[in-house]
Amino acid sequence: MKKSKPIFLILIALFTVFNSYSQNQLNLDVDNDLYFNRDFYYSSGIFLSLVKPNNDENKTRYSTYKIGQLIYTPSMRYESNPLKYDYPYSGYLFIEYQSKRKISEKSSFSIGGQIGITGDPSLAKGMQNLYHDLVLNLPNLQWEAQLPQEVHLNILGSFYNGFKLDEKINLVTTIYTRIGTYQIMSGLNMGILSGDLSRFNFNEG
Repeated sequence: MKKSKPIFLILIALFTVFNSYSQNQLNLDVDNDLYFNRDFYYSSGIFLSLVKPNNDENKTRYSTYKIGQLIYTPSMRYESNPLKYDYPYSGYLFIEYQSKRKISEKSSFSIGGQIGITGDPSLAKGMQNLYHDLVLNLPNLQWEAQLPQEVHLNILGSFYNGFKLDEKINLVTTIYTRIGTYQIMSGLNMGILSGDLSRFNFNEG
């Protein structure tokens, strides 16, 4: 518990400093599959990001700086024999930069890069077991045969577009892709937004 206290104080300090600038946006996002009563494969993710407007009069360009950690575990998470795993233990700690440009009041695109590391330096084993100790009161996981320590590079891109369905109801979509040495994926996120599309255009996510 003592080790986690300095991290907590740093997060509070960052939140206080960056929130003093009305144009900046600081986000803390936490994923955890235990929200859905399961704990395997993509087990958890935690992301701290800062969105800042660039110095242009029309505020058409924004920059996003992010630090994050991803954790993956096998379904048989208390099994100590790696030969029985259906998915490897994996932790990934990364920093990321993305530049987002406004196309219209309803659309924008972004491109960026990410550098990260797997293996013990990802701190995933300690983070997951600390969470199990302090929050869930569960036994520690063994983390046998996790992915080895390697540095990874990824290229990121996304396109956001909104569609007005009613006066205050909108359909929002984001097409995204990630290509690199750690992850290759693409997909489409969709949702319903009540409010002003132009205000949502540069939200992180």
